Amino acid sequence: RKGRTAYVLAGSAFDSGKAILSQVARDALGKLAAELKAGKTRLRVEGHTDSQGSDAANQALSLQRARAVAAALQRSG
Repeated sequence: RKGRTAYVLAGSAFDSGKAILSQVARDALGKLAAELKAGKTRLRVEGHTDSQGSDAANQALSLQRARAVAAALQRSG
């Protein structure tokens, strides 16, 4: 939609099957948090996985990853 920007943590943000952010991802989220502080912005965080594992396990992992990103942004202010 018009006026929306997508920020994607790709590649090395998480190890396969894990919901712990890599240092590279934490650094990127710190930069995003600084941008968010500069203006009034709404944010929606989504989590994704690869195709390994069951649908139920991947859904749970997606939620855990989204929560890990949200928590990192909150810690950054």
